[in-house]
Amino acid sequence: MRLKNRPCIYCGARPAGSVDHVPPEGFFPRPRPKNLITVPCCRSCNQQFSLDDQYARTLIAFRQDVALQPKLIQLRQSTVASLERPTNQAFRKMLAENLHYVPVRLPSGVVTAPQPILFHTRERLVEWLRRIFRGLHYHEIGVSAPDDFEIDVTLGDEHPGFLTQVVQWCRSRDHRVIGEGMFEYQWMPVPDRPEASIWWIEFYRCLAVAGFIHPRLTTKEREASRQRRAGDSAA
Repeated sequence: MRLKNRPCIYCGARPAGSVDHVPPEGFFPRPRPKNLITVPCCRSCNQQFSLDDQYARTLIAFRQDVALQPKLIQLRQSTVASLERPTNQAFRKMLAENLHYVPVRLPSGVVTAPQPILFHTRERLVEWLRRIFRGLHYHEIGVSAPDDFEIDVTLGDEHPGFLTQVVQWCRSRDHRVIGEGMFEYQWMPVPDRPEASIWWIEFYRCLAVAGFIHPRLTTKEREASRQRRAGDSAA
């Protein structure tokens, strides 16, 4: 069955009618990789995602470590070009209000001239990442994550120790790469928990994220999970 003939993996209420790229197609400067991931998505959900996709792409393109990543410089250039479109006037205003200039220290110890950095709303980024994990889950497992499942997101900038632990868990699995130096991921199913999965993804070798798709936790289980992540990060 073609992807467009299947139910939308996000709302489940409408036939797909279109596909969603995971990560979004705009994250890859032209010429784009040939192995982009697509999942069934209805047109309504697809349209709702466009602003969040633009926000996340701009956030990554204006990271402080862009000076260290040639591929990230390409992404910044294509992002700036897209912002010049007349339809992006409101987004440009938001960007100007949240853009700050910060010096970057290179591995050699040299400090660069101030670079533009986008200060972001963490919850908006995390919610966007949940969608990325949901799409990858469908792509690898072939079914949508159940509605009563949760998607926990851990940013590597905040908990590097926990990210290291997740990478070790997923080490035996295939390492997927989409666009050299642009996007990569590994994942593993959770033993004895059908349709649950653990993920490690990385954008442009600078933003690493862990994801855990699992049945909804009790308050006690959630607190234990939070303490475990904190302990792994401190180790």
